[in-house]
Amino acid sequence: MTAFPSDIRADAPVYVLFGDSRLLRERAVHEITAARLPPEDRATSVTRLRGAEVTVEVLRQETASLSLLSPQRLVLIEEAEDLPPPMQREMVKIIPALAPGVALVLLTGPGQGRRPPLSEDLIRAIGEAGGQLLACSPGGRGQVAPALVQEAARQGKRLSSQAAQRLLEATGGDFDAACRELDKLVLYVGAQETISPADVEMVVSASAEGNQFAFADAVGMRDSRSALRFLDALLPPGAKRGTALPILGMLARQLRLLWQAKVLQAAGSRERASLQERLPEGHNYRAAVQGKDWLAGKLRQQAQAWTEEDLARGIILLYETDRRLKGRTEEQIEERPALELLIAELCR
Repeated sequence: MTAFPSDIRADAPVYVLFGDSRLLRERAVHEITAARLPPEDRATSVTRLRGAEVTVEVLRQETASLSLLSPQRLVLIEEAEDLPPPMQREMVKIIPALAPGVALVLLTGPGQGRRPPLSEDLIRAIGEAGGQLLACSPGGRGQVAPALVQEAARQGKRLSSQAAQRLLEATGGDFDAACRELDKLVLYVGAQETISPADVEMVVSASAEGNQFAFADAVGMRDSRSALRFLDALLPPGAKRGTALPILGMLARQLRLLWQAKVLQAAGSRERASLQERLPEGHNYRAAVQGKDWLAGKLRQQAQAWTEEDLARGIILLYETDRRLKGRTEEQIEERPALELLIAELCR
């Protein structure tokens, strides 16, 4: 039986796995499953449900009794933050009545203040039942790169701090995306013990995720030559129609983040605190850079290449290009020329 990490109890009746890393949540599920169920029971003694679809009847049925063939049972609820309030109130009653040997596992995204996005009553009931709240995030401020170094060590490789930083930059600071690229890097270096920044450049810059972020950064720096080079990988000849639309969405996010970075940078410390509370919910600068000092610095640097008038004009250009590509104007235009023209206009 797989040994449990020291911070996870094998006998908890309820686990809440919350945080911004799906990879770490699923790893915790694997550890819980391996600790509680023998291999031959895992196919029949694990039930997966979705928060938005769970009914009281189904949950009571799944948690009230065990299989005749196994003394343990796991009931997983994915996207538990989508459980409606009435369902969460019912769960407060269900948790104390869980059959012996039944464990309930709730998987959610990150909440506020290192607490899961569930009702206070439900969190209290979980605690009173002896359940566990387990944060599944790579760490707090400045801890994502060290977490990547640890991930490499788990696979028997040494990832230099510079390579970890470059890997984060190439994947937009997304820990899970960086781990996926790390798996490729481990295969690429083979018997080589250390993964260097040059290895990251060779492998990740050639990947779709690496190209996306590199493209957005090139436009952010108003470097049209580099942007067009990365566009070749994102929109190759023969790409199906509609491929350009997600690229427009990526550029819209970049310009909005740059605009917020510029406004905050120009504000005084007292005014800045007030402005942060008024930032938009979507493409929110504060949320994007939380715990990512390197990303905040990069956006501030890119913002210096733009005036507020440039950014306003850029948003309008994106809107007009989007309308033309969707056929909402009399002018019909092919995707590749449309994006080339957009890049030229944004970067001039």
